[in-house]
Amino acid sequence: MTKKQVKFKKEFSNPFEPKLGNRFIVYVPNIPSYLIREIRLKTNEVQIVCYCPLEFPIRDFFDVKRPESIKINWLGPVGDVVDSMTYVGCKMKDIEFVNKWENTDPLTISITYEGSYITSEVI
Repeated sequence: MTKKQVKFKKEFSNPFEPKLGNRFIVYVPNIPSYLIREIRLKTNEVQIVCYCPLEFPIRDFFDVKRPESIKINWLGPVGDVVDSMTYVGCKMKDIEFVNKWENTDPLTISITYEGSYITSEVI
């Protein structure tokens, strides 16, 4: 490698990559992680939008009235955990069944939880 190539490589090999909205795993008691479609974060609230498959009874969503905590792991480009947030002392604030009859999208359930405080951990 020439000096010019080495200089170019050092200047443009930045390890920074932003968090992406589709790279996460959420852990909520009684709700399997693979059902969670998206999350929306606010200061002390987390809104979770879940798919409602046929084999998972809807009553199980109501059993999650007061999870102790909701943990969100943000993933890097290769699936490694790069950041972790935990909403502690959560209680269910709102639940909404979203069904749009004009299209064939699957039924989704939107659950909003309110936490008393948030802990964050950069890994």
